[in-house]
Amino acid sequence: MADCYGPYGQIFNDFGDGFEVLDKDGEEPVEVLIEDISIAEKGVVKLVKGHRHPYSDGDTVRIQGVKGMKQLDK
Repeated sequence: MADCYGPYGQIFNDFGDGFEVLDKDGEEPVEVLIEDISIAEKGVVKLVKGHRHPYSDGDTVRIQGVKGMKQLDK
């Protein structure tokens, strides 16, 4: 649905039951630098020394720009 009232407007979109919201707090995504990822079944991620992350258990994380690990280099 979309409405326009002169210089103002509104849009509503129902993405359906299959739509999943991954943004729990409305904050901008945070980028962190990864130094190493182990190849174990449950990989261990090590950040570059001096870097911290704001993530908690259960958060969804997207890893991109990987070099040297074909499983994650997409």
